[in-house]
Amino acid sequence: MTPQVLGLNEWTGLTSLLVTLWLFAFLTITFAINMLIGHALIPSLAFTRQLPFVVRLLRPIFYVVAAIALAADILVVLQLGNQLGILQIIYPRLLI
Repeated sequence: MTPQVLGLNEWTGLTSLLVTLWLFAFLTITFAINMLIGHALIPSLAFTRQLPFVVRLLRPIFYVVAAIALAADILVVLQLGNQLGILQIIYPRLLI
């Protein structure tokens, strides 16, 4: 299976695909960290009194940031589905 010769359009498409993949990874990690802090760490540390009780008021902020990251992640996945067509141009025969 030999790839096609890459021109300027293919390199631009691959660059866009790579940026989208990095954005997907960043948003997924942002969502996971904010959910972990808001849903697990803050309540646990506030219950054991290792953090002041006032810190529990910060939980909604972490939930909002996590929801925004999840919504953006869904949009990035939809965009990623549209950009995967560049791979069929480079490798026209996916199955042998």
